[in-house]
Amino acid sequence: MSDAGRVVGEHLAALVAESAGLREVPVTVRQGGRVESVSVPPPSARARRLLASSSGSSAAAVVGPPVGSSAARLVPSHRLRAHRSVPMPSARRLQAAADAELLDLEGAASLGPETPAATQARGPAAPSSDEGRDEAADAERRRAQFFAFPVFAGVAPAVVAELYQAGRVERRAVGQLVYGARERDLDVWVLLCGAALQRHAAPDGRALATEIRSAPALIGHTELLAENSAVGSIEVLEKSELVRVPAAVFALAIRRSPVLVHNLLVEQARRLITSIRQQEALAFDPIEARLAGLLQTYAEKYGTPVKDGIKIRLVLSQEGLANTLGVNVRSIRRAMSRWLVDGILHRRGGYTILAKPAALGALVSATAA
Repeated sequence: MSDAGRVVGEHLAALVAESAGLREVPVTVRQGGRVESVSVPPPSARARRLLASSSGSSAAAVVGPPVGSSAARLVPSHRLRAHRSVPMPSARRLQAAADAELLDLEGAASLGPETPAATQARGPAAPSSDEGRDEAADAERRRAQFFAFPVFAGVAPAVVAELYQAGRVERRAVGQLVYGARERDLDVWVLLCGAALQRHAAPDGRALATEIRSAPALIGHTELLAENSAVGSIEVLEKSELVRVPAAVFALAIRRSPVLVHNLLVEQARRLITSIRQQEALAFDPIEARLAGLLQTYAEKYGTPVKDGIKIRLVLSQEGLANTLGVNVRSIRRAMSRWLVDGILHRRGGYTILAKPAALGALVSATAA
């Protein structure tokens, strides 16, 4: 059962308990053909006020006698989900959640036990059984990826679950933005699959790419920690799936979890070292060596073995490579033309294939030596 479902169940129980003077009250939940009984304590006055201010109904709860009793009466409510193996939360936990404003009661109908709070909207037609199974498998896969995210390693499962339930699944096609430059009030995106590029643009149209984010990766957390607007824009390089977590929920998780703080520090330190190395290469390395290193990075992250080498599954333009390295496109064109003649790489169907990856590696190694 989702936290929101349990919260709404306790709220409904409070209405009966208050009038009857009961410390606990049985609640029968009817959802999707299942009928189950649970007993819950009434929550605080603050929680009752939250229920009174909420609106909308998509299911019904039987409040009063257990299942099978003719005295049971139907009370409209949000959608409730029940599972026998999940205990009801304590009144203290309920009050803490309400005070922290983690639960949006008006959106409780969309909260499920396995999916984020606001998933993609369903079409008007009811899905077939095969589609339902595919959806369930996809949701389970997404949930497993989220919980296995490196930054969440060692973090209390309850904290990760709150982040996941508050999140919203978003999908981006190649070329779409996750967010634009100088946007404010950014959320945090958990990149589950795909890749994105951090890009900076000058007023005269020149562009510079500073970082490639490959799944699994966090996006937007640096700006959140620094309380800053977006530094550059994030453009999707390949079809990507993300879970968008509200900034307030992620900030609360940081305050609650020292392990999450430690993991974020490690992640930021690694990105800082990478940035320093990029600055060193920009100042001291020849353009050919930097280009060879960039193509190697693309091959490692997005390479697919083919009969004549390694195919980079991203469409790389000479202008894009020049922007990534911060150099003139003519320099990229000269190096690429020479490598094409030497058979180090070739182009097919718009994609770059590294026929002799070792030759590019030798260029990088010679610079490092």
